[in-house]
Amino acid sequence: MDKAEEDLTRAQLWALELYQRQLLHTTRRLGELPEEESSLQRRLEESEKGLGALETELKTKQLEQKRLEMEADGVKERRTRHQQQLLTAKDNREYKTLLEEIEQEAGRQGAVEDRILELMEDIEELLPRVREARAGRERTVSETQSALAALAAEGENLKAHRAELEKDRTALVERLNTVGRRIFDKLSAQPHICALVDGAICASCRMEVPTQTQSEIRGGSLKNCESCSAVLFTEEQASLARTLARNLGFTPDDGRG
Repeated sequence: MDKAEEDLTRAQLWALELYQRQLLHTTRRLGELPEEESSLQRRLEESEKGLGALETELKTKQLEQKRLEMEADGVKERRTRHQQQLLTAKDNREYKTLLEEIEQEAGRQGAVEDRILELMEDIEELLPRVREARAGRERTVSETQSALAALAAEGENLKAHRAELEKDRTALVERLNTVGRRIFDKLSAQPHICALVDGAICASCRMEVPTQTQSEIRGGSLKNCESCSAVLFTEEQASLARTLARNLGFTPDDGRG
C-alpha cells in the first residue's frame, strides 16, 4: 500500500475500534438492565411484604378483640344470671356453688377485659404504622413503575442504537481494502481492534511490545500485538487516524475518536 492508502486503512480501522467500543458498551448496558429491573421488582415485593405483615398483625388483633368482646359479654351474661339465681337458691350448697361460679366468672371477665385493653393499645399503635406503610407502598409503586418505564425506554433506545451502530459499521467494513478487511475479520470478535503503544506497552493488554515491532510500527507497517492481536498505533499515527476518520465521516455519530 502507498502512504495515502495506508493512512486511509488506519483511519478506517480506528473508526471500527470506536464502533467496537460503543457496541461493547451498549451491549454491556443492555445486559445490566434485567438485573436493575429485578432489583426494582424486589424492592416492590419487599414493600408489599412489609405492608402485608403489618395488615395481617392488625387484622389478627382486631379479630381477637372482637372474639374477646363477645366472650366478655357471654361471661357477663352468665354472671348476671347466676347472681339472680342466688335469690332463689334452694339450699346452702347450691348457694355456695353459685357464689364460686360468680367468683370464677368475675375473674375470667377481668382477665378478658384486661386483654381487650392490651389489644386496643396494640391496635392504636399499629394503625398509624399501617397507614404509613400503605403510603410508603403507594410511593414505592409509583417510583418503581416510573423507573421500570424508564428502563424499558432505555432498553429500546439502546437496541435501536446498537442496530444503527451495526448497520454503519457494516457499511464501513464494506469499504475496507483487502488488507483492512483481513485484519477486521480476524479481530472483529475481540474487544479491541486497535491499540496505542504506550511507551513500550500495548495499551490494550498491557504486554510489552518487542523493540523490533516498535521500530516497524514507527516505520509505517501495520503490526499486531503478539499478545492480544490488536493493530498497534503510535500516538502520532492515532492522532492522524482520528482526524482523518472524523473528516471522512467514518466515526460513529457520538464517537469522540
